[in-house]
Amino acid sequence: GQVFTCDTLHLTAGRAELEIADALDELAGRQFLAQEPGGGRFRHEIVREVVYQSISAYRRGLLHRRAGEALERLHPEDAAALARHFEHAGLPDQAARHALQAGLAAKKVYAPVETLANLDHALALLRQAGKALRDPTAIAANRRMQIEALSERGWALRLLGDMTAYARDLEEEGQLAGVLGDPATLAHWRWRQASAHLWFCRHDAARAAAQDGLRLSRAAGDRFLEAACLRAAGLAARAAGDYDAAQNSLEQALSIFAALDQASYQVHTLGNLSTLWLQRGDPAQALALAQQALSLCEAVGLQVDRRIPLGDMGAAAAALGEVDLARQRLAESLASARQISDRTQEILCLGHLGWLDVQQGQVAAALERLHAALALAEQVNSCAEQPWLHAGLAEALRLAGDLDAAAAHARQALALACAAGQAHDQRLAQWVSDRLAAH
Repeated sequence: GQVFTCDTLHLTAGRAELEIADALDELAGRQFLAQEPGGGRFRHEIVREVVYQSISAYRRGLLHRRAGEALERLHPEDAAALARHFEHAGLPDQAARHALQAGLAAKKVYAPVETLANLDHALALLRQAGKALRDPTAIAANRRMQIEALSERGWALRLLGDMTAYARDLEEEGQLAGVLGDPATLAHWRWRQASAHLWFCRHDAARAAAQDGLRLSRAAGDRFLEAACLRAAGLAARAAGDYDAAQNSLEQALSIFAALDQASYQVHTLGNLSTLWLQRGDPAQALALAQQALSLCEAVGLQVDRRIPLGDMGAAAAALGEVDLARQRLAESLASARQISDRTQEILCLGHLGWLDVQQGQVAAALERLHAALALAEQVNSCAEQPWLHAGLAEALRLAGDLDAAAAHARQALALACAAGQAHDQRLAQWVSDRLAAH
């Protein structure tokens, strides 16, 4: 790189310390390098590039390997640099492990674009490495790493709203899981499959995948996957209007997540229950669950996850008529969602703010927010929110006196809700249609 430390230079070059010091002094004297405390830097990138290209391919590979080994000793946290060095050393298996770690590190700080880039790199390296493997144990390990990379890439794709790519990855993961054949791996795949079905509003398929994942996770004795599959089953039941089954599954999932100390999953499941109670017509209970989730975030330092309960609090407060609290919480959640590119949460917050504007008779603001939310939902191919947003636009246009446009949106809301099998949205769309008919 442009900047280096003497420690890494010493381990990479394999020369005596005094020999390195003499060489650095000479190069600095000839204005190729600038010496700095603990290391140095090239004065110009073009000098570094010319020197690099002048080294033979064999020597470059050798020095990249030594540089990677030096970084493993001195800076093991620099996973992206380690992946680069081992890749150029012709060691794709080692490079892949570090690229995967770089992706996981980016995920920890909610950087989905960087996560995606590193995991794309890891998968390419794993596929390259896999071609040369002959030992069955090594082949199985390579496949498991590919499954892990595909799964973690799914987190980034889900956050960014690229569910078409998510579905493609899921097919590949299913093939790999089927070859490996163990219950835990298959349960993990079925859980992810259920999540994809939920995104595309295939609720019966989601419920079937979650139930199969539940069976497999229990056979494997994997409590986390059991809870994850219970949560997916609960979300499918909620969408279909089977609220008792949804509550039962979600509360079971919440209990297991709590026992496993999985705070982030507790927060998300509490949010799912909050929405459930809102749909059941009990916004006070919905608000209490959202507050519980927010308190958990603050207790364990889940700053980014706060966007979920903040949005849920805003939705519940709006239903209770607490307009100021609703706007404040929804605005906070929206800002956080945009900061980490969480498209789904952005759609939900814009939609709730738009419906709040409708309730307050603020037609222009409602139309602006609801149109923005709908455009984003269509952009990321998210079908779950579209009926509810069309219904909001129908109400806003009814208030504006544009009854023809309002009727068109009402028909679209009802058609989409029926096609998706979303019971709550069907009732909402029918309510909007009835109001228009009575106008």
